[in-house]
Amino acid sequence: MIGSRLTDYHYKTTFILFCSHRKFVLELTPLILIENRCVPQSKSVKFLSVIVDQHLSWNEHIAQISAKFAKNIGILSHISYKIPAHIPVNLYYSLTYPYLTYCNMIWSSTYTSCLTHLVILQKKQFAYSLNLRITPILLPYFIRMAFLI
Repeated sequence: MIGSRLTDYHYKTTFILFCSHRKFVLELTPLILIENRCVPQSKSVKFLSVIVDQHLSWNEHIAQISAKFAKNIGILSHISYKIPAHIPVNLYYSLTYPYLTYCNMIWSSTYTSCLTHLVILQKKQFAYSLNLRITPILLPYFIRMAFLI
């Protein structure tokens, strides 16, 4: 019974060899077989909506979140002047905030240089939410509105 479940999902099964990005690793991949089927190696895998790569750098996951942010900023910039003032804040909490908070204990521990693009996008969306100019001095507004930075 268990064996039949594994064969049903053999096309989804991959493995990752975790290693440091600083060390040279030979490209020899071990041969892993499940029921005489070779399991392919992957450089990154999406697990519970978090992209885990072989170096645990979280760059692919942050790039995915940034792409979703950019899409939401585009939507907000087109409609922000047509809707009441409280709606963009609600849109921030419904469209962006879940991506920032989901599993952030894991992926936010990366280098701050990797997270700067997310912070910039968050400031843009925040400025659109409050109909402000995008300036570097948005911290008092973040604190007043209790936005996550």
